[in-house]
Amino acid sequence: MHYIIFDLEWNQAMDPSRSVPGLPSEIIEIGAMKLTEDLQPAGRFETVIRPQVYKRLHHHVRKLTHVRADELESGLPFAEAARRFLAWAGEDAAWCTWGPSDLPELQRNIAYFCPELSLPWPLFYYDVQKLYGLQYDGRNTGKALEAVVDELKLEKDVPFHRADADTYYTMRVMQQLDMKRLAPMRSVDYYRIPQTREDQIRLKFETYSKFVSCGFASPDKLMKDKEVTDLPCPFCGGPTTLLVPWHAGSTHNYLCVGTCPTHGKLRGKLRVRRHPSDVHYAVRTIRSVDEEEAKAITEKYESAKERRREQRREARIRKKSTT
Repeated sequence: MHYIIFDLEWNQAMDPSRSVPGLPSEIIEIGAMKLTEDLQPAGRFETVIRPQVYKRLHHHVRKLTHVRADELESGLPFAEAARRFLAWAGEDAAWCTWGPSDLPELQRNIAYFCPELSLPWPLFYYDVQKLYGLQYDGRNTGKALEAVVDELKLEKDVPFHRADADTYYTMRVMQQLDMKRLAPMRSVDYYRIPQTREDQIRLKFETYSKFVSCGFASPDKLMKDKEVTDLPCPFCGGPTTLLVPWHAGSTHNYLCVGTCPTHGKLRGKLRVRRHPSDVHYAVRTIRSVDEEEAKAITEKYESAKERRREQRREARIRKKSTT
């Protein structure tokens, strides 16, 4: 096994209304580094890609990356760049990125330009941004790469915002992480979701569990599925008793509270997402919850329920007053 850290730069339409269906962004640069299991550099890949769809460089991309038009003109077509990159990466690669956006973009461009190529599925990867937050802040804080480089007091010897440079800095940050301890904390890419119930993804981590559903025709059908709204204990896998039912915590997010006879109170969270294939799927996480957080969720649920009762009472009064 080896690590492949990579970063992409991409261009887009000057006018968003003129974006090409299936290709909102076009990759113009790939930068990557290969690391051994003990995080030592073992190879480097970088290439500029000649745009074929969005040939005019967006002003924001030009300002951020400082890429020149003549660089792009001499670049490889994306299909050839992707073939070389995947061959260089090899089959035994553990993919690593800063944040969750690069792998979906890579796959979207592959699907558009060279659909005969593909990445493995399910596609697990290491989100170095998240791992840094877990090690240093105790949670995923979503900090910018340059801010983390400053926090770690790493030397900034090349400019940011080019694919090879951001890959280099991501490697420097990753070398500060305890990857042996963090190795189980893999992320899941959602560009391709499970197609059947048998393919649904179930992961168990030290402190929580994750479930990724297949697609449903609507959020209502998804929320009526017992397998989606189940609340198994993430530690023993046993059944739990629901204390606070699933309810909307925010837009497209649902919460619940349950209890396991052995492991105590648990918080379930469902994130309902719309996939580009026009189906809806859920990402469910279950973890321990302390009394204070369980109480806060319960109070918000009861408060929302009371507001709905009051709205129904007011609606009945208005209806009577008009008859």
